[in-house]
Amino acid sequence: MGSSRHKFGFDVLLGARILTLLARQRFDVIHGHLHIHDARISGSLLHLSCAALIEPPHHVSVIDVTATEAGIVVERQAHSLQEFEVERLPVFTPQHGRWSWTGDTWSASS
Repeated sequence: MGSSRHKFGFDVLLGARILTLLARQRFDVIHGHLHIHDARISGSLLHLSCAALIEPPHHVSVIDVTATEAGIVVERQAHSLQEFEVERLPVFTPQHGRWSWTGDTWSASS
């Protein structure tokens, strides 16, 4: 990649965005690299881990976030792109999941 004269400007914009998110003390983080498919709720935190694409189960996850009058609904659908013959997969939750935020906590919904 190398350096770019535009990179500094983007870093400043990204830094300003991060400070804004931290100031409101409510932010979402999407990250990956655990190579497991899982979902956990811990108080106000909804943690969705997405499985690996380059190794079994070869998942691609589509995450849909919808604001409703009652709160927020998050729905995830994982799709396996390849057949595999593995005895044990790093999959701990179903491929489809739905969670709702009611203003103070997350709950799994159907």
